[in-house]
Order: sequence, then C-alpha cells, then structure tokens
Amino acid sequence: MNYKNILAIILTVFIISSCDEENVSPYKDDHSVVLDKKLSVIPGRIQFSKNKVYHFKIAADTDYMVEDGFSTKAFFTLGDHDIEMQLYDDGISDDSLQNDLAASNNIWSGGINSADFPVEGVWELKIDFVLNDSTVIGSDSFTGIKVARNTAPVITAISGVTEGDSLKSGFKTFPVTVSINDPDNDITGFNDNQKLELKITGRPDVKYYYYDRKDPLGDIVINTDSVYASGLSTGRYSFAFTAEDLYGEKDTLIVNGITIENSSPVISSVQHPDTVFVPSDSTLFVDFGVTVKVNDPQGSYEFQDIDNVAITTGSPRYMRDNGEDLDQTANDAVYTIAYSVSSSFFTGETAVLPYSIQAVDKAENTSNILSGQLIFKKYDVKKSKWREDAAATYHANPFN
Repeated sequence: MNYKNILAIILTVFIISSCDEENVSPYKDDHSVVLDKKLSVIPGRIQFSKNKVYHFKIAADTDYMVEDGFSTKAFFTLGDHDIEMQLYDDGISDDSLQNDLAASNNIWSGGINSADFPVEGVWELKIDFVLNDSTVIGSDSFTGIKVARNTAPVITAISGVTEGDSLKSGFKTFPVTVSINDPDNDITGFNDNQKLELKITGRPDVKYYYYDRKDPLGDIVINTDSVYASGLSTGRYSFAFTAEDLYGEKDTLIVNGITIENSSPVISSVQHPDTVFVPSDSTLFVDFGVTVKVNDPQGSYEFQDIDNVAITTGSPRYMRDNGEDLDQTANDAVYTIAYSVSSSFFTGETAVLPYSIQAVDKAENTSNILSGQLIFKKYDVKKSKWREDAAATYHANPFN
C-alpha cells in the first residue's frame, strides 16, 4: 500500500471521528453555561482543624437541565492537595453536607467539613460544569478561601452600664465601652472580631443594634442616647453584648436588670388659618394645612419613637413629618396634614368643624389631646382671577 492510500485512510478516520465527537454533545452550539456569582454562596474563611461544616451554593446560569445530563462539580485545591466537594440539586437537606433547598433549579448545594482540610493556607475552589459526568462544558473558580486556625473572641469588660442602672426618660447621651480580647488580632484586623451586636430584651420587647470595630486593637465605644428606648415600654431589660469574629466565633456578655423608662409624647403649638375662606364657586378649591409640634424624650421623629399623630374631625387622619404635601421640612418634629376644600362640602355661608389631635408613641404611650375648630367662610371671587392650578392638588376632605 503506497503513502497516498495510507493518507486517504487517515483522513477518512479523522472525519468519522470528528462527526462522532460532535454527536456526543448535541447541545454544544445551542446552550451556554456560566457561573452566577450573585446567587452563589462561597464562605471565604474556614477554621482549620475543627469539626465544623461550611455550606456552599454554586449557581449555574444555564438552560441545561438535569435531564440533559447536566451537573456541577467542585474541588478545593492547594499545591498538591485536592478535595472534592459533593454537590446536589435534588431539594434534599439532611442538615449536614447535603443541604439543597429546591430541586432542579440549577443552584447546586454542598458542604465541607473543615476537618477535611489537611493544611492551612489560601485555597482555591475550582468549579466544572459537566455533561454526562465527563464532558466539561464550562468552568470557573474562587480564589482566596482562607483556611486557618482561629481563636474565639472574649468580651473581657463592659463599662458605662451595670446591673441595676436606671435609664430615665430622655437621659443624656453617655458612652458604653466594650473591651474585647482576641489572640488573632493584628494591626490590619485581618483575623479580628469585626462585629458587635447589642440585643436589648425584656418582656415581649426586643431591639437590636450593630456596630463595626474600627480599631482591631482598641475597644468599641457606643454613644448611648435616649432614642435607644424608643418602642420599649417602661420596665426592666437585659443588655446582651455579642462579639463575633470573621470566622463566626462568638462570645456574649449580658448585663441584666437595667430599668428603661419611656414616657409619653407631648404635643403643642397647633397652627392653621383662623378662618379658611372658600370660593362660592364649588369648582374652585382652596388648600390649607394644620401643623402640630411633637416632643418625645425617646425621639420625636417618625423613624424614632413616634408611631402616629392623628387629627380627628369625625374620623381620624394621620399627620406626617415627611416633607411632602404642605409639610415644609422632613424630620423636624412638626407634623402636618394638608386639606383641599370647596364650598360643596358645607351648606350656608359659614361652617365650624371641631377637631382633636393626639400622638401615640411606639410603646403605645398617648400624648395630651389638643382640641380646636376649623372655621370656613364662603366668599365670591371671579373664576378668571383664581389661580389656574387651584384644583391640581386634592387632599383629604376634612368633612368626612
């Protein structure tokens, strides 16, 4: 057989092999797969030499399905070390290494026990997207997964608040200092405890505050003011301080028996027109507002201790401090309600509408009640002289 015949046979085999190879993955030109990093959950720190499970989620952005033979594989690598992490998309969770929440959504879940890592170091997580358990159709990776020994932080002291303290309504701002010891601290804060949680609990009331540690070698100082009492009814509470480091290790120190006082809000300085002059032409509207000043020692703003400020003129409506409608400035403790009325809302030449205003705080304390009356009087005005946008804004009718 001459070399020309041999070359022809080789070319024939190559063409047949190429066709067979294309038939292995019929979806190759029609489908795509990439890692969805926003939906993926990749712990960046793992404690070395500790029996603790860390859960991972690898989200694949693809139109492949399990029925197509699609799956996802993951491997931790460092130097010559390789550790495979089993991934599942079956909706089964056994509270250990298998923790998938929903089946066939292409979010593959798995877990790794930190005791399975043979050495400390900065590991890489390699991800392969696979068809039929063998054909890799895409890959990605996460670098910088730090596997290291870690010691839990310890809260050594709390100053500024002690058992038996009484925080009177409207108490002045004072510092609370939390001292924390962590052998892993360094000047960069790389292994430092970075978070502090303050949980104020007692009766059914619970509040949470969170703080970041600015200086990895210094104390955390909390400037405590009377707004901390907003939403809490008067009574005895516990202050639970919890320090948590970057590996999730925690320490809690609790100060019990702290009395918190939350007194009622006070309202004053009601303002509105002495008389609201309303055009006799019922197609014309006049706008006006009613404002009231609110003072609450636990915070006079809507986002602090004030739940609502209601004005009642037959039925209650709520005044706001949000800088909208006729409220001039948001968060200045001046609450406003805006009205727009025409002469069709009352008969005769004049009308008197009694009102009452009361504030309620988030601890359900009620303020004093301010009462008064709105006086309306009709008058004639040519429509051509009335402002063109008189009816552009329609607020709640106070006569309802």
